Amino acid sequence: GGKDGKVKVWGPGFANIEKTYEVGAPVRSVTIKPSGKILVGTQHGGILEIDDKGQQKVLMQGHAEGELWGLATSPVDHKFVTASDDQQIKVWDGNTKKAVLTIQAKFAARSAGFSPDGSLIAVGFLTGHHAVYDAKDGKEVLAPTKGRKEEISVVKFAPNGKYLGVGSHDNFVDIYATGTYKKVGTLTDNASYITHFDWSEDSKYIMTNSGDYQELAYEVPACTRIKTDWHKLNIAWATNTTVLGKNIAGIWPPYSDKTDVNSLDRSKAGDVLVTGDDFGFVKLYPYPTPKGSKFKQFAGHSAHVTSVAFSNDSSFVISTGGGDQAVFQWKVLADGAAYQEEPDYANDEFDSDLERENNAEYDIRFEADEADPGAQSGMLFQIEESEPVVLSGNPANNDVERPTLASKTAKKRLPGGLVNKPKSGQALSNHVDTRPTPKGGLDLDFVYGYRGYDTRNNLFYNKDGKIVYHVAAVGLILDPKTGTQNQFIGHHTDDILSLAIHPDGKLVATGEIGKKPKIIVWDSTSAETDTSHGVPSAEMRSTIQGFHERGIAALAFSPDGQYLASVGMDDYHSVAIYDWKRGVKIADGRASGDKVLTVDFDPNDSTRFVTTGIKHVKFWQIAGNALLSKQGIFGQQFKAQTQLSVVFDKQFGYTAANEGQIYKWEANKAVAVIEAHKGPIFTLDGANGKFVSGGKDGKVKVWGAGFAAEQTYDVGVPVRSVALHPSGKVLVGTQNGGVIEIDEKGTQTVFMQGHGLGELWGLATHPSKPQFVTASDDGNVYVWDNTSRKQVQSFKLSKGARSAAYSPDGALIAIGHIDGRFTVHEAASLKEVFTDKRNKEAIHEIKFSPNGKYLAVGSHDDVVDVYVVADWKLVGTAKGNSSFITHLDWSKDSKYIQTNSGAYEHLLYEVVPEENAVRQVVDRKVTPKLHDFNAWQTWTGVLGEELKGIWPAGSDGTDINSLDVLTNGTFLATGDDFGFVKILPFPAPKGAWAQAKRYPGHSAHVTNVRFSADDSTLISTGGGDRCVFQWKVRS
Repeated sequence: GGKDGKVKVWGPGFANIEKTYEVGAPVRSVTIKPSGKILVGTQHGGILEIDDKGQQKVLMQGHAEGELWGLATSPVDHKFVTASDDQQIKVWDGNTKKAVLTIQAKFAARSAGFSPDGSLIAVGFLTGHHAVYDAKDGKEVLAPTKGRKEEISVVKFAPNGKYLGVGSHDNFVDIYATGTYKKVGTLTDNASYITHFDWSEDSKYIMTNSGDYQELAYEVPACTRIKTDWHKLNIAWATNTTVLGKNIAGIWPPYSDKTDVNSLDRSKAGDVLVTGDDFGFVKLYPYPTPKGSKFKQFAGHSAHVTSVAFSNDSSFVISTGGGDQAVFQWKVLADGAAYQEEPDYANDEFDSDLERENNAEYDIRFEADEADPGAQSGMLFQIEESEPVVLSGNPANNDVERPTLASKTAKKRLPGGLVNKPKSGQALSNHVDTRPTPKGGLDLDFVYGYRGYDTRNNLFYNKDGKIVYHVAAVGLILDPKTGTQNQFIGHHTDDILSLAIHPDGKLVATGEIGKKPKIIVWDSTSAETDTSHGVPSAEMRSTIQGFHERGIAALAFSPDGQYLASVGMDDYHSVAIYDWKRGVKIADGRASGDKVLTVDFDPNDSTRFVTTGIKHVKFWQIAGNALLSKQGIFGQQFKAQTQLSVVFDKQFGYTAANEGQIYKWEANKAVAVIEAHKGPIFTLDGANGKFVSGGKDGKVKVWGAGFAAEQTYDVGVPVRSVALHPSGKVLVGTQNGGVIEIDEKGTQTVFMQGHGLGELWGLATHPSKPQFVTASDDGNVYVWDNTSRKQVQSFKLSKGARSAAYSPDGALIAIGHIDGRFTVHEAASLKEVFTDKRNKEAIHEIKFSPNGKYLAVGSHDDVVDVYVVADWKLVGTAKGNSSFITHLDWSKDSKYIQTNSGAYEHLLYEVVPEENAVRQVVDRKVTPKLHDFNAWQTWTGVLGEELKGIWPAGSDGTDINSLDVLTNGTFLATGDDFGFVKILPFPAPKGAWAQAKRYPGHSAHVTNVRFSADDSTLISTGGGDRCVFQWKVRS
């Protein structure tokens, strides 16, 4: 079968043509039976059967390419007419389900209407023409007449048959006399295109809707607008197809705009409405339909439903699909399933953690190259988005004819591996510093932390028994036996918010924050062969991008592994279903205007899943290319609450509630409530007939079949994620960034610790040991061992902290607090030995002098206080800075301090203890010390001639937060606002940024970087991601 409309029958080996049949339309499919009968599918939506004698029997007709909008039902019988962009007008018999007449028009058709006696059909065209045809034989009664320039969206005869109304996208409704089809007037004043209109029963009035949501009324044939409140006239309308008005306000879902419902019709009895919407649904409502009305929802169309209409006796409904070009005939039943209703969450009270999570707003990072165009990347080049959805990687079963959802293009490398492009006419040698890139580099060794403060259900065992989780922009695979990590790094460009594991236990999907966030599927058991960036990363399988906005809140694989469900962070918290291997989005729908927190499939059915969230629990079914959903029904017996997680057994679903209960569901109805925790239950999981729950109360509870209580464990901090291993082990992720395993005997093993809420800024490396200390807004101070990769000490402050320092002998740790206080502790016991509070604002910098005699405390009050360590008396205060202190360093002789401030000042002070003073130095004989590397014990400031090259072109003076220089002065490391750790040569004169090596992983501003005492390790901290990266230094 071919485009030529021929069907040819061939002999063996295609040696000769035996028969040729003409079907009159391009042929898209043929099937031959042993009897010789041939089944033919045409491009115009038809199905024919050709028997062995050549007789053609039409089994099905349809419309071809383009959109299908025109629809009208006959007022006298069960016939209806459709009019399509394919230039065909078809009259159908609703009894025989056959097309009884086809009119081939000259133009694409967009609207149709029957005369009151059913003898005539009016048609409106995309070109602005309108025409009238005989309904029996299709002959022209009025040849196509061009009355307007734009589309004719509505055509309707008056009930008395004397007039024809023609509504256009020119914003007018023209009225024609049917005897002569001469125009008698025009309805004006609509500010946008005409979407709908209706005639009154006495043919004296018309009501219109337009694209700017106007609802106007007119007198006909005078064509004058009624400017008083015409609703009080109690006009009887012959039809009700307009979509605006108080009586039908309930057809608009919450948060929808006024374009989502395309069509409406009211039954002849007047008690039922039918609508067709942009989401592929046909819905029934009781009439009147105020806000909050119940409805019944019917799927089948794969795209926007363009028109709906009741038959003359309301025994059936016809619906048309715009993109699917299909006509559905629905039988109207006298009774059926109950109308859906919205649960009443009026008494739902939020816990403080849930309130914080619900109100959280995420900053979307600048694209990496946009923020820093010149740096060399050890990782993947920035992907440019070209179309709405991007899928890449290695999808299986690529169909030749299936259109790609989009393509991705990498930025071209320029000579020398640069990704920045010189301006037109500018030589590359003049565009960048030609000094060699530093020979050293970094390899990511370990990442401390787990994202638990605002996520859930993001911690799993893979098939190898390794622990899979995420933090910052990195997916992590931790080996619990060896304590070593593999990373999935360099592919996400912002915070990972969600993670799901495939039923095979190997593949993992992660979703990020972003303007057009990515979902990436990767293999947790293999590594990429390309390790040019110095870090063997887990292998990426595919990338999905383009449908969601702002972020991916939740992910879940179907039990058969075919589908991947995702929930976005747009205003509607849209849900998408992907056949991820084939690279196809199957369906999508809107979940809720409130935040949706989780999605999970019923393990017994890959077409059913549940979403839970703030004042939300919804039960979904995949129905072809559509999603059907039903609200959870709490009934009179159970309180409607926010639901935070979901799990299933073979018969029931179970959800975790905000107030500590577990709700049991049969279909979408709550049937029981189980008291479980004190406060919110953040997470649920199940395996082998058992369940586990984790709550804000710090309890982990193991349950038997039907949620019969078995064991309770206390981990001491709020639990955000649990995973139940088939062996009975429980994996626990905590709100403060910890990962714990509880074995069958109840023994708790801590695999990971981290920081929680707030930002992480404080960092100092030990002067002689492979250890470092971190101090965070969460009030926790942790001491870490580089070698064992474990937290070895910790203590809790009453307030958050912003800075930390070791004394030169490592015996003391000083901590700068967020409230202007600082404390000093014995490093061995962590016992507090001194505290003072001279300032009101944060202590951002704190450092001991190299001789150990002094402690400098730099605050956001614009000053540096210097104390004598022996008795903690104040030596003096440096007051020359006009803004907050950002960095400070001591000279090797412990006599001088250099500072950077928020006003970009680079000042030098002399400490004069004998005079109890700290004086600003302006003597030009002394100020050169500011630029003498050998004069300073540390070099962590970001200002100066020798550091101009760390600042990318176009950056301001706040983009780089931290800096440290190797002891031998060969190169430096920086941490910036774009989530990069960078290596540059030292000194770094202007233009050196073009030769920087950059290392991604942090998802937000890198707040601090420090080399270890032996220069073998670099530690970096992330502000917004609250995590610590440990890098090996390649010299």
